[in-house]
Amino acid sequence: RGPSDGMWKLEDLGWFDCSSRLASRYPARAAGSDFTSQLTYVWDPNFRGGRFTPNGNTWWLYENATSQLILGADGGAEKSVAMSADDLPWIDVVGLANSTSVGSRGGIVLSTPSGWFAGYDNLTSFDGSQMDVVGATDLSNLFAGDSMLDTLAGVRDWDTSSVTDFSGVFKGVSALTNEGGFYQLDGWSTVSATDFSSMFEGASGLSDLSPLARWATGNVQNFSSMFKDCVSLEDQSPIRNWNTAAANNMSYMFAGCSNLKYLDLSQWNMKGRGMSLTGMLDGCGDLTQIKTGESTVLAGTGLSD
Repeated sequence: RGPSDGMWKLEDLGWFDCSSRLASRYPARAAGSDFTSQLTYVWDPNFRGGRFTPNGNTWWLYENATSQLILGADGGAEKSVAMSADDLPWIDVVGLANSTSVGSRGGIVLSTPSGWFAGYDNLTSFDGSQMDVVGATDLSNLFAGDSMLDTLAGVRDWDTSSVTDFSGVFKGVSALTNEGGFYQLDGWSTVSATDFSSMFEGASGLSDLSPLARWATGNVQNFSSMFKDCVSLEDQSPIRNWNTAAANNMSYMFAGCSNLKYLDLSQWNMKGRGMSLTGMLDGCGDLTQIKTGESTVLAGTGLSD
């Protein structure tokens, strides 16, 4: 029986994994196994799961009946997982299309979370309340393409202070609204951020930028396509005080925001060295008010009759 058929578990669920990992617990050596007591393992076809390597203190579990994927950590000091999205153990066992919800347990820390939950076609809810990304530098494409995700919980307290790359985090997450989860982003630290490109591209449910108002943006160089095709946006003014001193790319930043009415660029530096503004306002045909300042540039942004 393979990992896709079920898993072996101790009766108290203190350990669970596939057949090959069970066999590795009992190697052929003269000294015998590492276990001094008798243990009973039970095959359970209703769950699939296992331990991350090399940190066996962390684990994943998938319940067939609920289609829920849970990531967790046991008690102990080491709770981090460093693994690329392509190597995640459940991909070959469960697949991307079969998980409808993701939960968390025990304070597991994703050290390399880039793309971990991207392309989950049927994912509708995510609860990261017992998960963190402390120390991670790359959050890119974390939920990219999850078009059915409409409930995002437990991410407000994530420590994102080390993240430099936020590109594509919510790209194509079209069902999520401010009420459904975007409101929690007011808790994220962006003090180290340099790349916001396509972060919300195609996030058609994003209607209010107030949760992003206090983000630190002084190190961000790339804003390209950040809000492209965010068709529910009407007012950009909550982020009017962003520091764009380091920016060199605002191309297509608001392109396709067909309902955007209010634009306040009066405090933004749009004259940075090598700045690209190509198509920044393409398709923003519903604008009724634009506030400008001494560093505003509108030529080349796609603003047209």
